[in-house]
Amino acid sequence: MTASTGVTLVPESVCQLRPQGVKYVRLNGQAPAATLYRDALHPYSKGLLGSFPALRGARRELAGIPGSPPDLAGMPSGCSFHPRCPRAFEPCSSAIPVLGRPDTPDGAGRSVACWLHPAGQTVG
Repeated sequence: MTASTGVTLVPESVCQLRPQGVKYVRLNGQAPAATLYRDALHPYSKGLLGSFPALRGARRELAGIPGSPPDLAGMPSGCSFHPRCPRAFEPCSSAIPVLGRPDTPDGAGRSVACWLHPAGQTVG
């Protein structure tokens, strides 16, 4: 992760080692660092950004992400973040959002997997 090339955030953790191997978790979005810090689209990304102190500027109150990460052996249906998401609505619990370029002015330079920002074009 570098400020010059961008930041990639993934829900909960990149992987978890288990006796039978490695279980991977879906990517929730990708954007250049400046774009992500200015305007994170996925609620999990926003939660992460709100949970650690700013390196510069005034102090602010930290807001953690409520609840506990899901057990990777028993992931929830739909978006894996929906049980803890403050903005979850019906499709979040029943369908997995696809990673795609959001229909936003800067959408060509980022991707997100969230029903709040339906993909204008799928990625990957």
